[in-house]
Amino acid sequence: MLAGQTMPELPEVEAARQKLERWTLDQPIHALEVLDDKLAVDPARLVGQRITRWERRGKALVARLPDSALFLHLGMTGKLVRDPGERPYQRLRLTCNQMVAFIDPRRFGDARTLSHAEADALLAALGPDARDNPLDAAALKAAMGRGKTPLKTRLLEQQRLAGLGNIAVIEACYRANVHPHAPVDRLDDAAWTRLVPAIQAHLEATLAAIDPDAELTYLSEGAPSEFLVYGHEDAPCERCGTRIVREVLAGRPTFWCTQCQPLP
Repeated sequence: MLAGQTMPELPEVEAARQKLERWTLDQPIHALEVLDDKLAVDPARLVGQRITRWERRGKALVARLPDSALFLHLGMTGKLVRDPGERPYQRLRLTCNQMVAFIDPRRFGDARTLSHAEADALLAALGPDARDNPLDAAALKAAMGRGKTPLKTRLLEQQRLAGLGNIAVIEACYRANVHPHAPVDRLDDAAWTRLVPAIQAHLEATLAAIDPDAELTYLSEGAPSEFLVYGHEDAPCERCGTRIVREVLAGRPTFWCTQCQPLP
């Protein structure tokens, strides 16, 4: 079981989608309590309707109902908890056959009532889903564009490829022996070819390690992790023994092996 993420990325959001399906799918909404006025949720448009489908694209979740849709984004610290009782930081409570609370201490998450057309447009603004619609090497290279922008920066842009977060990019680059700060113009075709299965391997390994019945937990910055390279500053690379280094790019830490992931 992986120790968690610093914030929810695609595997954690997919695990949340699967929980919501188990807890609420094909059930009518009996009650919807909005506990944070930052959330643009209209209970009158949703209560009484049956949830027919939960969709995910990247880190975005959408519940489909006959006449409306409910959009949900977990933000940085959001989680979904069944039967929450009096737990703090509840922002939304959804009751079908059981109560599910959206808990979000830092309040960066979002929830909105949308029409189906609005939900479609919101999802269409995102790039292909990194897990459900993976790009081949040529398409990935094209999606990342040209220029001297670091690969990590481009991979984190959700309109190019939806779902990857800081940890996913760091881990995928390590698996692919690619430097995460390499300018996209400096990567050869072999690097793009290695990145495609590396991204999938990280996503599947992380999703498989999530206990479907456990509550999502988050790592604090600098806490030990069970990822391959993230959080392992100064530890030996498991492949070559070289010391793992850490550097901050645009406010986010990056970890890599200077021997296995040379800057091109």
